[in-house]
Amino acid sequence: MKSAPAANGNYVVKAGDTLSEIAAAHGKNWHDLAKANGLANPDVLSIGENLTV
Repeated sequence: MKSAPAANGNYVVKAGDTLSEIAAAHGKNWHDLAKANGLANPDVLSIGENLTV
């Protein structure tokens, strides 16, 4: 599933999203997104989770 660009610097996780897809859609590195959002396990995202991109 493709992630849509965030209008306000935030992204709400949808079913099927991966951190790497979200990062790529926003021109970011997934490592940086994981760190910025305090994700202990970047392989586990919760539907509805609000990420700063």
